[in-house]
Amino acid sequence: MRAIYRLAHTVVGAFIRMRYRVDVRGLDNLPADRGVILACNHQSNFDPVLVATSLSREIHFLAKKELFSFRPFGWWLELLNTIPIERRRVDMAAMKRVRKTLAGGHDLIFFPEGTRSRNGSLGPFRKGIAMVSLLSGSPVLPVLIHGTRQRGGFLLGRPPVLLRFGQVIETAELKALLPATGDRTAGYVRIAERIREPIAAMALEAGMPVGSGTPDEEPRTSPA
Repeated sequence: MRAIYRLAHTVVGAFIRMRYRVDVRGLDNLPADRGVILACNHQSNFDPVLVATSLSREIHFLAKKELFSFRPFGWWLELLNTIPIERRRVDMAAMKRVRKTLAGGHDLIFFPEGTRSRNGSLGPFRKGIAMVSLLSGSPVLPVLIHGTRQRGGFLLGRPPVLLRFGQVIETAELKALLPATGDRTAGYVRIAERIREPIAAMALEAGMPVGSGTPDEEPRTSPA
């Protein structure tokens, strides 16, 4: 780790441990010899640092380009391995940086839901996760985050948080879900659903509600 990242990792990690009681499972599923896309569900603003401080290697992030408009904050984000991305279109400049990051053996945190959950349930995954995986040629590791919506701290007590790493999904398996010819949109949707499936399974095991994967539907709280 670089010195600045190690410092942030130590300080923020201590804050996370003061706020939550974190149960980390499945760390052995992270490949030691290559970078992966850590596809995480999104519950709280603390999610990125929760994942990053639970790992002993440097992690890279994506953040909307607007956050970099205030230069001092943008400079700090860049120091901490954050790649700005334009959310309203396919940002090829960001994709090039993502490809270079993953090819260099670094991991990238990605939130396929595109936003934080409004009600605590697992939401549908957008097809951006499929595009990032295919354009970078990188495998995906599904990650469940459960419990960060709860308020915690010294006065409120430290609520339990589960961080669970699933099994790697290889790029070849995801590519096989694309049609050989024609419009790839349906294929991207299938890839997003394939990545969501293990997170949904882990969520149900943890007692977390899971939506069907389409908007505006009631979440499940047990396997169907």
